[in-house]
Amino acid sequence: MILKPRILSPFILSTLLSCIFSFNNTVSAQMNIGFIVNQNEEPIIGAIIENRTQGEFYYSDYNGIFVIEQLNIQDTLEVSHIAYSESEWIVESKEKEIKIMLTEEAVNLEELVITPKVDALHFISDIDIHTSFVNTSQDILSQVPGLFIGQHAGGGKAEQIFLRGFDIDHGTDLAIQVDDIPVNMVSHAHGQGYADLHFLIPETIEKIEFGKGPHYYNQGNFNTAGYVSFKTKNKVEDPFLRVELGDFATRRLVSMVPIVNDVNKNLYLANELYETDGYFESPQNLHRSNLMLNGFIRRSTKSQIGFSIKHFFSEWNASGQIPERAVKQNLISEFGAIDDTEGGRVMRTSFNLNHRYFLDHQSSWTNKFYYQKSSFLLYSNFTFFLNDPDFGDQIEQKENRHTYGMNSEYKKELLLGQKSLNFAIGADFRHDLINNIQLSNTFQKERILTRRAYGDINEFNTALYQKTDLELGNWMFSLASRLDIFRHGYQNFLSNTENSSWSQHFSPKLNVVYSPTPKAQFFA
Repeated sequence: MILKPRILSPFILSTLLSCIFSFNNTVSAQMNIGFIVNQNEEPIIGAIIENRTQGEFYYSDYNGIFVIEQLNIQDTLEVSHIAYSESEWIVESKEKEIKIMLTEEAVNLEELVITPKVDALHFISDIDIHTSFVNTSQDILSQVPGLFIGQHAGGGKAEQIFLRGFDIDHGTDLAIQVDDIPVNMVSHAHGQGYADLHFLIPETIEKIEFGKGPHYYNQGNFNTAGYVSFKTKNKVEDPFLRVELGDFATRRLVSMVPIVNDVNKNLYLANELYETDGYFESPQNLHRSNLMLNGFIRRSTKSQIGFSIKHFFSEWNASGQIPERAVKQNLISEFGAIDDTEGGRVMRTSFNLNHRYFLDHQSSWTNKFYYQKSSFLLYSNFTFFLNDPDFGDQIEQKENRHTYGMNSEYKKELLLGQKSLNFAIGADFRHDLINNIQLSNTFQKERILTRRAYGDINEFNTALYQKTDLELGNWMFSLASRLDIFRHGYQNFLSNTENSSWSQHFSPKLNVVYSPTPKAQFFA
């Protein structure tokens, strides 16, 4: 039985949201809510809150919010963050809502604070990013513990990814997002899940969130070995210019210019130009350009809007892999090539709009929309002259794509007596229209010899998910489920045929965390 999304999704989503809002109005509990912000009224993630009177620790979440189960008059709260000065707050009345503002200061790396509240979601802060030298955003993937990358076809092609024993190829088993836009390409001309991060300017990255394993309710397709999510800066304080020169005609120019820099409105332009010939005997002639416009608007303390426009273009030649025997026989050097007409050309333009609305200090509703247009052209030669001794075995992989999608998610945090209950419900939608996707045998990039595959793909994925976290003393239980529905359509131009299929995948997830001491935590 196939459940069609046009019937299933609105019905279940409206029913579940109705239940949530009804439950929201009927449950009441004594709780104390804190809100940690900076001088621009922006929420601070990962601030440490110590109730020095009771010896308990808390931390602020994505929205800068923390919840204290029991707070008494004259309790002293000490708030700290590695990028902000410490602040002390003495409770003078039975306030249900507390707002604490921190002031930015130079980072102090001499002090390391260990808290008993271990977060199973890992973040790489901008401090780690800016103290590690990287050339491209692909290199930043190596910041994720246990993940490493390799390149085998010039600087324009997406790197090969390895994580936790998985050969992920170019992204098949690792879900990657930038500002909530999926980077992985479904049914891609070069391979399922192809994820090229060269459109991301490293200097614009603010944070990286990552997780290992398929345990995450909101990640969906490609989240087998794990996921990595990049978040770019909301604003730039001052103009920034960087010029880099290196060997092999390597040149790089990066600039970031603030256009609007206000408490409630920010807009900046970032640009990157990169060129190199590489160290192989045949010049790589890599040319890459990136342009990004980022904006952020705070309409009120409850409503925030963020948007970005990104454009990326890259073109290069590649020498490709070579047989070891050719080097040993002195037919070519280690930096030579059998077929130096490999290479490619790629382009990507994207737009995204995010709106977050805080219904109250315990609940929020987030809506995200995105659209991206991309083109891909890659020439490879893996077997040289094995199959075609006259013209060689070069292949061309090519496609043009339009992708659009959205995500809507509601989150609620509650205290039921001494129990903490957090839940979320959401819906995903993604539609890929892939035109003229093809695989052809070619000769030196100039002539198509034979077309082996040629057609159009129409694929979409809609999903519903929910998650409930319950904390009971040292135990935390997380119960989640996700239903994905796929529709695949292919129009074959070679055989003049068309076919389509529906499929669905239900993913129940149960995570258990036990923290017997402040220094130990066990997961199942």
